[in-house]
Amino acid sequence: MEISAMKPSNTKAFRRAAIVTAAGTAAATALAIAVPTASAAPAPVTGQDRGTLLSVEQVIDLDRAQVTDALMKQKIDTSQVRSSVTGYRLTYSTVDLDGRPTTATGLVVVPNDSGPNLQVVSQAHGTLSERHAAPSSAPTRIAGSPALFYGSAGHLTVAPDYLGLGSGPGPHPYMHSPTEVSASLDLLRATRAFADRHGLQVDPDTLVTGSSQGGRVATALGRELRRGADRFWRLGALAPVAGPYDIIGAQTPAMLDGQVEGRPTAYTLAYYTVAANRRLHLWDSPSEAFQAPYAAKVESWFDGDHPTDQIIAQLPDDPMALFTPKYQQLLRQPTGKLGAEIRAGDRSCSWRASAPVRLYTSSGDRNVVLANSEHCRDDLAKRGADVTMVDLGPDVTHFAAATVALPRILDWWRGLR
Repeated sequence: MEISAMKPSNTKAFRRAAIVTAAGTAAATALAIAVPTASAAPAPVTGQDRGTLLSVEQVIDLDRAQVTDALMKQKIDTSQVRSSVTGYRLTYSTVDLDGRPTTATGLVVVPNDSGPNLQVVSQAHGTLSERHAAPSSAPTRIAGSPALFYGSAGHLTVAPDYLGLGSGPGPHPYMHSPTEVSASLDLLRATRAFADRHGLQVDPDTLVTGSSQGGRVATALGRELRRGADRFWRLGALAPVAGPYDIIGAQTPAMLDGQVEGRPTAYTLAYYTVAANRRLHLWDSPSEAFQAPYAAKVESWFDGDHPTDQIIAQLPDDPMALFTPKYQQLLRQPTGKLGAEIRAGDRSCSWRASAPVRLYTSSGDRNVVLANSEHCRDDLAKRGADVTMVDLGPDVTHFAAATVALPRILDWWRGLR
């Protein structure tokens, strides 16, 4: 795909042109480009069409003061805000768990006060159970705000919703590494088409980051870019934050032995168990995995409509009160299909990174233990990677790490350039 010859002097001109051609004046306005409108049924997808841009919908248009206000509400550093931003929901073709055609959505944030030559950031969000909390549906909330941060600092930023979140169909296949990567990579492909049609030149060397669940997504996406999964996009630098990179060797033992906070552990394990059963068929009845009274309720909680806080409030302080003894044993020593899937996901750091890597973590994390990052660092280092680990400190919690790391990552990237 060749870059369009149309090159506006800056992206502010691009934004104005986009709004003029939009089919309406509301904030969520479908752009009148050569793809179906947001309300139209998506075109059939074939194996060759992954990453096809299907529709574009404007979801935010913020000046610098509004960006600053949105970031302050999420306790994110605002000293790097340099540009107003416009954000779009992209609907694009991708593949489902079985490799069949489906669609997904993601957020693209365009800095309006930068030139047409932009370096791209791929930002992967952490665990969400509510589909409408995903970046393209809630760009100023916690999942979307890192994209605002990088966008306002001058980077064209993409934030995948993943399958089943945002406006994508079906349930979210939580912690399923292959589709986390395919949805992320296909959003990059759709973003290239978006940029090409509007005269924006994008650097193929992508800056990849993400926190918590998104930290593991970032390392797995970096691996695929390093392997040449796409002919255009390459890995420029990798900066994941507090990811569960080693479920079997670090995270699950900590969760089951009380090193991780109780209710967040119950939430994460319940979410993964329900999602894994949908794709692996681990049981015929929920009572085989969950104890009463949770067996009758837990599947309905993870339908995409329940906020995380609402689910956590109904869970026990002791995560083992959720599960039957038989399923507890499977969690401690995962075998069969479940064990194979977890081990495959645990290989997200087992590759030779030619781009620089900096892992951000915190010794104060009581949700994703620091050993995850230590093991990831060691896996990458023994394969020759230029990798360092940054401890954000004993006073930085897991959720604070996602925001505290943002300006440090940006400073590091600028130093690389």
